[in-house]
Amino acid sequence: MDVFLNTKPVALKKSVSFGSIEIREYPVVLGDNHSVKFPLALDWDHQNSLSVDCEEYEESRACLRRTSIEMFTPPCDRLGILLKHNSRDQVTRSAKALEQVAKQAKKELDSASSTTSSQIQSKKNQTSGKRDKVKPSKLARLFRGASTKR
Repeated sequence: MDVFLNTKPVALKKSVSFGSIEIREYPVVLGDNHSVKFPLALDWDHQNSLSVDCEEYEESRACLRRTSIEMFTPPCDRLGILLKHNSRDQVTRSAKALEQVAKQAKKELDSASSTTSSQIQSKKNQTSGKRDKVKPSKLARLFRGASTKR
């Protein structure tokens, strides 16, 4: 017979552990989010890196956690950050190019929106025209006749 029928499953203790964390620093560049003024982004290549023990890292940053409101960066601060890492000319050229992209996107959105509106209006006109051409049914004529006789 089967020897495994009467054996109890052994509970395996599962655990996860972390050794170290690698912290990388990336240059800040002008981003491509045209919905904000002076958007920030991180460059692809990192400059510096530092390896820290996971427990040490968590202990050192416990009091440094920020709320979402604290992470908001006003446009004037974003401009200051960009100017620390880029020349004024670079920031100005990039901001103008981004502004052109934003204008083009708005233009395309407005065009698509007006096209959709005109298509909806056109369909309404087509369907209302069809309704006008349809001959009233006998039942409709009877109701009209009944309402005029009162």
